[in-house]
Amino acid sequence: MDLYEAVNQIRGEKGSNVTLEVRRPGVEEIINVDIKRDAIPLQTVYVEEKEVDGKLIGIIELTSFSEKTAADFVSALDKLEGKGMDGLVIDVRGNPGGLLPSVEQILKLFVTKDTPYLQIEDPTGKKSRYFSDLETGKDYPVVTLINEGSASASEILAV
Repeated sequence: MDLYEAVNQIRGEKGSNVTLEVRRPGVEEIINVDIKRDAIPLQTVYVEEKEVDGKLIGIIELTSFSEKTAADFVSALDKLEGKGMDGLVIDVRGNPGGLLPSVEQILKLFVTKDTPYLQIEDPTGKKSRYFSDLETGKDYPVVTLINEGSASASEILAV
């Protein structure tokens, strides 16, 4: 079976038990592994600090956009700003995207109310523009890194 099928069979209620049968190529013996199901925490925000020419540069890497990404991003940004950060790099290289509301919450931290942070066009051609309440932008430069692995929500953030 492929990974998707295996994961679907393993999933279940938190706290319940499941027995996995592990079969290995070239070995006839089957290994049984008993495990207790639990929530798997998904970390999507990684923070780093660099000093360049006496200036503190914050680097926040976003590996995808999940339910907690925006809150974790805000926490990381607050800590960096509290240290007097002089510039920010948001790294979404290899980020396949994720939840649009998470990206929207992050964009509202940087895009002022005079510029739409998002525009969506429906199949009839009607465009909906979304604006933040932010009066002024950040007092430090912000750069976003993307690559060929950046897609969907990470591309929206990068623009």
